Amino acid sequence: MNRPPAPSHPVMSAAFLKNQVAPLFNQKKRYLDAVKAHGTPLYLVVSDLLTERAQRFTSVFQAHLPKTRFYYAMKSNSLPDISRMLVTQGWGLDVSSGMELANALDLGACDIIFSGPGKTMAELELTAAHPDRVTLLLDSTGECRRLMALLEKNSSHFVQVSGSTASLRDCGRNSASCPDNCGPWSGISRPIRF
Repeated sequence: MNRPPAPSHPVMSAAFLKNQVAPLFNQKKRYLDAVKAHGTPLYLVVSDLLTERAQRFTSVFQAHLPKTRFYYAMKSNSLPDISRMLVTQGWGLDVSSGMELANALDLGACDIIFSGPGKTMAELELTAAHPDRVTLLLDSTGECRRLMALLEKNSSHFVQVSGSTASLRDCGRNSASCPDNCGPWSGISRPIRF
C-alpha cells in the first residue's frame, strides 16, 4: 500500500508552538469568559502587546532609516481601537475609501494617506477639507481632473505640479501623486494659486 505524500506546508517548530501558541491556550478561560459575556464574533486585542510591537517595529526601522514614517492600513482591520492605539504611537493611517477616511479623521489621525482607487467627488472634497492631515494619491487622470476642478473653486489651495508629482504639502498643505498626463497641469514646475 502506498503512503500519501507528506504535506508541503511548513511544520510549526516546537519552539514556535511553545512561545507563540501555548500562551494563547493558557489563557483559554479568559477568552471563553469574554465569549460568554459578549457573544461572537468577538475581537480581543492585547493593547500592551500591540503597543510594544509597534514601538519595536518603529525603533528597528528608524535605527537604519531615521526619516521613515509608518502607516497602518485600516482595511486590514477596521476596529477603531487598533487604529487609535497605533496613532498614539505616532503612526499614520492608510485609507482606501471615503468611509475609512472619515473614520481616520474622527480618530484624530494627523497623518493620513488616501490611496484608494476611483475616488468620488465627495471623497475628494473631504480630502480637500483637511489638507493639513491628508495626503492624496491620485490613480488616474480622471481623479486628477476632478481634483483640479475642485481646487479651482477654492482659491485658498496651492498646487505644485512637477513632472509626475503634484504637491500641496510643499505649501504646508496636502500632497498628491498625479499621472504625467494631467492635462494642462503636466510639466508645470511652479506653484499655481487657485
